[in-house]
Amino acid sequence: MANHFNPSNLSLTPLFIGRIMSEMLRSRGPALFVFFFCLVSFANGTVEERLNLHLLAQKSDLIAIGRVVKLETVVESGEPWTLATVSLEKQMKGAHESVVQIRLPGGLQKIGNRILVTQVEGVPLPNVNERAVVFLSGKDKTQLALTGLGQGYWKIDIDQEGKEVARKSEGQDGSRIHLDSLVLEVQRVVRDLKQ
Repeated sequence: MANHFNPSNLSLTPLFIGRIMSEMLRSRGPALFVFFFCLVSFANGTVEERLNLHLLAQKSDLIAIGRVVKLETVVESGEPWTLATVSLEKQMKGAHESVVQIRLPGGLQKIGNRILVTQVEGVPLPNVNERAVVFLSGKDKTQLALTGLGQGYWKIDIDQEGKEVARKSEGQDGSRIHLDSLVLEVQRVVRDLKQ
């Protein structure tokens, strides 16, 4: 029986990963290099706690429906971050803003003539023109973060009946909720939090 590579047998320490990346970037390979690097949590290696809608709303400084209008990657201290500019359509909590910027760990990084793609587990990959309900934390509208990583990003789609539905980006079961129902529930929770 042939031996097969099993990544779960590796200890992927930052030093080990750095060596792999250095060797791959030095090697003579194709002009485009894509490497998916998954982390449980960008900052400290811990799993984000599961948040129900009440906790999600409670921990969020701003909750809104918005549309992604721009995506840009910046590199800080050698780590890529995606800056998603979102035009807000309807706010349910927080200071009223027309546009906010969400910082997401990961993104595209050009190294020489290659592109390194860093994708962090639990972090959504938004697209330009995508609509979503966003649960955001932070006080500076240019430095907001998703509350609970992917739990704070509910992508909006149209179902077979032509109605708007929302789905958590980190949800694997494909379950969706009608957007109107989600908005009413969020508004109820926010109202209850004020009491």
